[in-house]
Amino acid sequence: MESTSSLIEYDPRLFLFRALSELNELEETPIDRIDELNRQIVAIMNKRSVIEPVDISKLSELKTVARDVVLRLNLGLEHGSELDLIRARHLLIRNDMIRFYQIGNTLITKLKRDAEALRQRARLTVAESGMVQLGGHPEAVVEMALLSRIEEDFLSAVIDETLIIGEVTPVIQSKVEREQPIEQFSQVEIADGMLKNIGLRLDYLQTLPLYFMAKEKDLRYAESLESSEDLAGKITCGMMVNLAINSGKSFCVTLDRVRRFCEECITSDEVDEAVEEKLLAWLIEYLETHQATEVVIDYAYDYWMYWLDELRRHLQKPIADSNKLHRWFII
Repeated sequence: MESTSSLIEYDPRLFLFRALSELNELEETPIDRIDELNRQIVAIMNKRSVIEPVDISKLSELKTVARDVVLRLNLGLEHGSELDLIRARHLLIRNDMIRFYQIGNTLITKLKRDAEALRQRARLTVAESGMVQLGGHPEAVVEMALLSRIEEDFLSAVIDETLIIGEVTPVIQSKVEREQPIEQFSQVEIADGMLKNIGLRLDYLQTLPLYFMAKEKDLRYAESLESSEDLAGKITCGMMVNLAINSGKSFCVTLDRVRRFCEECITSDEVDEAVEEKLLAWLIEYLETHQATEVVIDYAYDYWMYWLDELRRHLQKPIADSNKLHRWFII
């Protein structure tokens, strides 16, 4: 079997190794403390290799375990020291490595659990009876993704312990060039912040009268609801258009309604300010009436602002037919 200690690859980017290097250079560091910390890292790696289904004859699998342990240790130390090297050195002198591993492992486990819960929740189900609701339903005959494809990819990446975004936004619009393993606490904060935003979006959607959708359209045969599209955005855009032209709080639109919205509500380069204020005021009053929390209201406000800006940019172009509106609306 490969020597476990030889599997630890020094990575100067990681805070853990910088802190260990500085600790090693300090005269007040107790004798053999660095050796003891290294032995503790090896012990954690050995335990992981036993607990998890790892083929110890395969070097690649052992290296993966070693890297996972190091990354969790790095997360735990970053979290505990708040990236203060002096504080980190003191923590390393006074604490066993298992403490930092447990902290890092808890952070990763929580991210993965939250991502999986959101993936299960972010479904719109339609029952044979026509009932439309968020999440699973025992009588569901159709399930549709409420998130965009890129947001579905984000959840999958987090579950795989990687990150494909670089910042927290109301809606994920783009990915980084290359996905990165979650190895720094700043990455945990980005992932956690985006997971919270998606959760707040689902909380907002949960307040909407989704049963209207079954009255407007048989969603089982709605050709414009491809799984790769952003269904939550379509629901929101449809509601905003209908509210703006006083067609009620429904979700489906027609080509004529969109044209009327363009004519009455969009100026040369923006959504009319009075229309925007009317829509946002309605949103706040609606959510307050449905006892949404302040954080949900704040997020929904930013979400509507995002889609108002997107609609303004998209609808400045001539609308030839309804097929070009499928990305934005339930037609």
